[in-house]
Amino acid sequence: MLPSDPPFEPAVKTLETARLSIRIDTEQSYVQAFRTQSDEELKAYFGIATDAELQTQKDKVHGGLTTYRTALVFFHLKERMLNTVIASCAFHSWYPMHRRSEVGYAMAAEQYKGNGYMSEAIQPIIAFGFEEMALNRIEAFIHPENIPSIKLVERMGFQQEGWLHEHHCKEDIMVDSLVYGLLRKDYSGAI
Repeated sequence: MLPSDPPFEPAVKTLETARLSIRIDTEQSYVQAFRTQSDEELKAYFGIATDAELQTQKDKVHGGLTTYRTALVFFHLKERMLNTVIASCAFHSWYPMHRRSEVGYAMAAEQYKGNGYMSEAIQPIIAFGFEEMALNRIEAFIHPENIPSIKLVERMGFQQEGWLHEHHCKEDIMVDSLVYGLLRKDYSGAI
C-alpha cells in the first residue's frame, strides 16, 4: 500500500439471487484493491485461482482499464453456501456517450460450470446495465463453438447479428466471433 492510498473499502452495492451475491466493482474500487491488498487477499476477493491469472489482472490494471471514452463495471459472483467468488462478469468496452457496452463473463474454475450459476446471474446483470447504466444496447462476442454461451445469451433475448472472421487472437491463433446484440426495447426482463 502506498502512503497516499486510503484504506481499501470493498464495493458496497450487490445484486442478490437465490444462490448468489453479485458484488459490483467500479473501476475505482477494482484499482484500489490492486493498490492496497496482498496477492492472497486479491485472489480471495476476486476469485483468482493462479499466480498467472493474478499477473494478467495486474497487467490490465497497470496498463489502464479505461480510456477517455470507454469505461467498465465488474461483477463478481459469490456463491453463498461456498462463501467464495466463483465467476466474474463485466460490462467492458462501455461507451457511455453511445449507451452501449459489451458483456463478458467467465467461471473461476471448471467445477463451477454446468450448475446454472451464470444463467442465474445474467438476468440481474443485464437489468443493471439497462436500468442503472442507461444502456440502450448490449453486445456479446462469442466463439462459434461455445454452445453454452450462445444458449445463455439467446435465452436472454440476444439476437445473432453477424460473424466476425479472425476477430481476436487467442493463444496466438486468430479466432472468429459471433456477434450478438440485445436492445433495451427488445429486452423482456425486469425493466
